[in-house]
Amino acid sequence: MFSRVRMSIRSMNLYGQIKTRTGLDINIVARYGLMVSLKDPSLPNPREYDEKGMEIRPDTLFGEFDKLIYALVLNRLH
Repeated sequence: MFSRVRMSIRSMNLYGQIKTRTGLDINIVARYGLMVSLKDPSLPNPREYDEKGMEIRPDTLFGEFDKLIYALVLNRLH
């Protein structure tokens, strides 16, 4: 399973804008973002990610859906 999930600085800035407009917590916005990203057929660009963003614990982010989300991510990687 996931040991940690890190958001980039860009993701954190986007989250701030979404929270201001909607009031949604980070785990809800991050779950939605992850699901949208799973549909994107393009390959991830490692240069878009940095180590300066916030870490989210997997159990906070995925909740009771951790096994399902893990399977979806693995499927997307293949």
